[in-house]
Amino acid sequence: LGMDTVLCPNGSEALAAFQSSRPVLVMLDLHMPVMTGFEFLKSIDASPHAPFEVIVITGDHTEASVRKCCDLGVAAFIRKPFIVREVQHVIRQCVERKTLQNRLTVANDMLKESQNHLNFILDSINDGIWDCSLPSMDITRSPGWHRMLGYSPGELDSSSDAWKSTVHPDELPMVLARIKAYIEGRSPSYECEYRARHKDGRWIWIADR
Repeated sequence: LGMDTVLCPNGSEALAAFQSSRPVLVMLDLHMPVMTGFEFLKSIDASPHAPFEVIVITGDHTEASVRKCCDLGVAAFIRKPFIVREVQHVIRQCVERKTLQNRLTVANDMLKESQNHLNFILDSINDGIWDCSLPSMDITRSPGWHRMLGYSPGELDSSSDAWKSTVHPDELPMVLARIKAYIEGRSPSYECEYRARHKDGRWIWIADR
């Protein structure tokens, strides 16, 4: 199958090899010298979120053994005697599934790190930054946007109505018209100056774009 493998004569050496190499796939029998398959499984974390999968190939296929293997996180249970072609198919499935899962985990970790970095930057600047989702018109606002109007981050909800309530009534029609022109492609950009109500009731001028 084109994969590097490590063969171990007993369960104890298998555990040592597992701890040093961290493979993507482990294949074992329930009956092994020195350490049984169940003892081996209890020594590792074979949960669905682990970066590896376990296949058990054994002649011990009692209902109790199968259930115990499932409880210990075994991904596949193959009975002896087995057909080589079928085992190869199971191996490919397990390796492909776990490899994809590991890649997604790495990508999610990188995304979280980037998001944390972005949040740190947004929290550190005083400019009010916002993003509008179409067609719902829900608005995500930076901490600086809230501070500019005297609010705590997240104090105003994300609805467009909450934002409209802060815009001076005399300028609201003009602001909405410019937003509509930009969304419909009649204007290459959105820029607008208007008064917004501070939390303490006073009006402050906003340069919005």
